[in-house]
Amino acid sequence: VPYETQRERVKRRAQPMEVLYKRHPEAKQLVQDAKLAVPESELRWLPIRGKEFWTVLLDADGGPPLAYLPLDPYES
Repeated sequence: VPYETQRERVKRRAQPMEVLYKRHPEAKQLVQDAKLAVPESELRWLPIRGKEFWTVLLDADGGPPLAYLPLDPYES
């Protein structure tokens, strides 16, 4: 499935970083270590599942993935 066909859905489902930071304060350091060109206020996240859950970072406009964090957003 081409990413562009899912962009609006991704944009609607992506959550603000504060939600992730509340559950996982250590995520803040992982985001800083990723050295992204997008300001943190414009970042959103979604869970992604492979063999285990990770967290994918996106811009607020639902653009393509910017970084993947080895962090299960559902675990606390």
